[in-house]
Amino acid sequence: MKFECSLGRRRIVRLFHSVLLLVLLQSGVLGGRKYRGGRNPQPRRTQPSSTYRDRGETTESFSLDFTAVEENMDNFMTQVKNLAQSLYPCSAQKLDYDMKLHFLENTSVTCNDGTPAGYYLKESKGSRRWLIFLEGGWYCFNKENCDSRYETMRRLMSSTQWPLTKTGTGILSPQPEENPHWWNANMVAGGTGVLLNVDRVAEQLEGLGHMGVQVRGLSDSGWYWGGLVPERCKQAHEGEEWNCFFGYRVYPTLKSPVFVVQWLFDEAQLTVDNIHLTGQPVQEGQWRYIQNLGNELRNTLKDVPAMFAPACLSHEVITRNYWIDIQVKGTSLPRALHCWDRSLHDNSKNNKAPPRGCPVHLIDSCPWPHCNPTCPTIRDQYTGQEMNVIQFLMHMGFDVQKMAQQQGMDPSQLLGMLSSGS
Repeated sequence: MKFECSLGRRRIVRLFHSVLLLVLLQSGVLGGRKYRGGRNPQPRRTQPSSTYRDRGETTESFSLDFTAVEENMDNFMTQVKNLAQSLYPCSAQKLDYDMKLHFLENTSVTCNDGTPAGYYLKESKGSRRWLIFLEGGWYCFNKENCDSRYETMRRLMSSTQWPLTKTGTGILSPQPEENPHWWNANMVAGGTGVLLNVDRVAEQLEGLGHMGVQVRGLSDSGWYWGGLVPERCKQAHEGEEWNCFFGYRVYPTLKSPVFVVQWLFDEAQLTVDNIHLTGQPVQEGQWRYIQNLGNELRNTLKDVPAMFAPACLSHEVITRNYWIDIQVKGTSLPRALHCWDRSLHDNSKNNKAPPRGCPVHLIDSCPWPHCNPTCPTIRDQYTGQEMNVIQFLMHMGFDVQKMAQQQGMDPSQLLGMLSSGS
């Protein structure tokens, strides 16, 4: 189990990014076992209604024939969403949606200030699937910086103010209209980077005899910095092991399937490089850097078979309540993840190719921040007003005439492309 706080015993400062391990239990070997490893005993929970109990014990989702609708998946997913929305109130009105806080009994594992480490858990009766979310939270690198972090982001360094319960959002949401494919999975929250741990988790489960457990990783906006790197990557970069904290370096050494989610214009990356896109107009050199960043990220992602990379200015997405609205080439992130999950399951059974109309390699080709019309809303930091992509680029000091000339087109043609998100 990974933890929301840094380990005081190691006193390692880590860079946290939102990441996720999808642990799919394909056999019942863990179903009847109690949790171990220092977690507090669980209180008895109210028995779910018979309707929910029957649904949970017989199936993990609605029984629908995907093969009949491969040519029209958008319409099919709309029907699934509508069906889930209409049925959910009938059986889930009295369910406990929240994840509950559990502290560790092992006192040698603590937060930075010595308070107990812990995690949040929501169990789902009848489900053999687990979502283990490893929360992000930036980093600190010296005493002054870490003191400031303790004052402004205390929950990432101390458990004193942790709430007893948390309601999940995005892929952790218990609501099917927000999380159509994994709303009824078991959920755990708290920890550090998936790319550094996904193979280790898979190998540990295999070593414990759980051969039927499939471990899959979902990396959201992640460049990683920590204390341990995977052994295979370490051997591949002997003498320069620090390379293994970068996603594009460690990814080729992984054995477990990993789906990569990455904004092409990541706010955290730009902030580190002292480029702030919602303040003063950017200089020409900064603008070239921004465009190059998008191009370089495209190049490092081109050989990743399962990925979702919108041309947006943002950071992290899988736990945002708007995650279902972001699209690349007409495909949403939840649908792409479901296609990937399904293709892995089908391949393990029948060695079949991914179904038609179910893409898993999705990357925007438009060259500017927020040129994708489904990107999250940007607001002027002074007025609070929403900005469309043209207003946003103008706000940054974008020269339409000059940029159109560089692209070899008329200014009106460029503005038309920006308006349509082409």
